[in-house]
Amino acid sequence: MSFNHLLPKRSVFQIFKGTRVTIREHPYLASIRRNYVHFLTATLLTSNTAVTVAHPLHRVPINELGMVVGENYSDRGTMLLTVLLVIIPQDFDPFTLKSDLALVRIFEDLVIRSAVKPISLARIDVLLEKQTKVFVTGWGRCDFTLCLPRSSIYFPDEPVDPMLRTISFIHSKPTKYCDSYRLRENTIDDKMMCAGVGRETDVMAPCLAVPGAPLVADGQIIAVLSWGFGCGYLHDLPLVYTNLVKHSSYESV
Repeated sequence: MSFNHLLPKRSVFQIFKGTRVTIREHPYLASIRRNYVHFLTATLLTSNTAVTVAHPLHRVPINELGMVVGENYSDRGTMLLTVLLVIIPQDFDPFTLKSDLALVRIFEDLVIRSAVKPISLARIDVLLEKQTKVFVTGWGRCDFTLCLPRSSIYFPDEPVDPMLRTISFIHSKPTKYCDSYRLRENTIDDKMMCAGVGRETDVMAPCLAVPGAPLVADGQIIAVLSWGFGCGYLHDLPLVYTNLVKHSSYESV
């Protein structure tokens, strides 16, 4: 089944209470461009490979894609890198978002510098062991404070704030709010991860509903944002991520 009916209007790319940051603080981030326009947030794993989610990419022609790195703003960048290949797991399901994961390979080998650095992939699920502070960072539509929204030909109803923003929260074991997805007959399988708190617990809880945005803890990427119910609305649920630790064999391709 599709999850689109779960998302309140204008929530898909929303950022609520996100903090403005620079790319040097999160140099592993990349902007996937489609016909030169920002389309998706990705994360550098090596000098020529990035990881993101599959559902926005699985029907996009490869010749429409490019990548920009080292920029604070999603609408800037003078060097468009060439995307050679998008690798999506064979068991990816665009309706249930099972295995919602994509590796993006570029032609160029990046020069590592202060604003461009790959991030390490977590090899164990550190979030299961303790309460952990996590960061989720990317480009999306922020709340109505300090925004300079731009329109997009691909998301005309979702004006995007081009500034890079991040949120942070303490992640612990899944809460009762994660169980609410199951009550709505939405499956969170063993390769997905529900992280965050419900709006009813903390009305000012930050939210960054940007598909592909990495969830980072202890300097390692653990997951990428896939789907969820709301962002900045009264009955928000925690968002759901594709757990990269569970896909480690695929990422070694």
